Amino acid sequence: MGIALFILTIAAVNFINLSTAQSTQRSKEVGVCKVLGSGRRNLVFQFLTESFVLTSIAIIIAVLLVNPVIYVFSSFIPQGIKFHPFNTSMLLFLCGLLLSTSLLAGFYPAKVLSSFVPVLSLKGVTITGTGGRRLRKALIVLQFTISLIFIIGTLVISHQIQFMRTKDKGFKTDAILTINNWHDQTGKMQLLADKIRRMGGVQNVIAQSLPPMGFADMGGIFTYKGKNETTLEVSIKNGNESFIPFYQMNLIAGRNIHHSDSLDELVINEAFSRKMRFTKPIEALGKILYENEKPHPIVGVVADFHQGSLHDPIKPVVIQHQPEWESSLAVSLATKGKRVNESKNIVAQIEKEWKQLYPGTGFSYSFLDESIRWLFQKDEQTAWLMNAGMIVTIFISCMGTFWAGYVHGTKTH
Repeated sequence: MGIALFILTIAAVNFINLSTAQSTQRSKEVGVCKVLGSGRRNLVFQFLTESFVLTSIAIIIAVLLVNPVIYVFSSFIPQGIKFHPFNTSMLLFLCGLLLSTSLLAGFYPAKVLSSFVPVLSLKGVTITGTGGRRLRKALIVLQFTISLIFIIGTLVISHQIQFMRTKDKGFKTDAILTINNWHDQTGKMQLLADKIRRMGGVQNVIAQSLPPMGFADMGGIFTYKGKNETTLEVSIKNGNESFIPFYQMNLIAGRNIHHSDSLDELVINEAFSRKMRFTKPIEALGKILYENEKPHPIVGVVADFHQGSLHDPIKPVVIQHQPEWESSLAVSLATKGKRVNESKNIVAQIEKEWKQLYPGTGFSYSFLDESIRWLFQKDEQTAWLMNAGMIVTIFISCMGTFWAGYVHGTKTH
């Protein structure tokens, strides 16, 4: 709506500039009308009516173009949104837009044109005064200011998106394939992991509940019964002792969890240690966290990593090994220096093994870096819309300025 309002403002400013720039071409018309008895009020009404008719034609063309434009912008518009031009609220909106735009764009040109002196108008002489010239200059500055706002906004958003794409997330994201089967209670995922591990082009495979970052998240409540009892809702990452080295997380204090067949030791992140009011991560080592009154010792602290969009703050995290929740596989592919086709061949082999173990279940996978990119989809859509708005505003601004210059040049010549 903001972009649309800016573009509409620029269009109205252009209309004012073009109308006043063409004033000399209509001065004789105004003079004749006044000689024939037309008053200033009649002329204002005439020019406002012209503005109203032009705006009406523009709105009719816009209404005809809405559905094709919606189709072009379908990836930026939520599903189910449709344009109903004969809906009562839409008709009221269009009527309000028609009246406001007609008045905004037509009032000043009508005021200027109707103020010409008949004798001078018939000689082709127009006097608009210094105030009119100042206003036109101010309007030109306004429309280019809006264009600059779009340009600066577009550059800032582009740099922000580039920052989001390249910023270190706190763990490895490249060439990691995730495979899920949330309903598997047979234990076949571990068998599938063993088969994948033996494939060429695969570096490592681990079982997990969710990757460190993405749309989905698993939460839990832990309590620290220290000097000041603290109960926190945290993000839980389930994985065995291979989880931290697999994602190349930075262990800044303590050690990794040891191998076990059930939930025992915990590793937390820096944000969790700060919530426990420790000034240094090492102070959290050996402390006991309670989940449903079951004690679990903290054996390590990892550096903070992002779990969601970079717009969101980093949450307290617990990394634990709870095998019954680990129904997902993360596969690290050895794709460095290799072609994309080789990755596709590995995926095809994994799918073949999947169908043998789960013949009635569809195979689906995703690359972690692509899933993370989806977190920034709205930002990329905003950047795309800003680019489109920037192109339109620059085009309208330059078109109006060049045409006004041409009219003044023709008049001078």
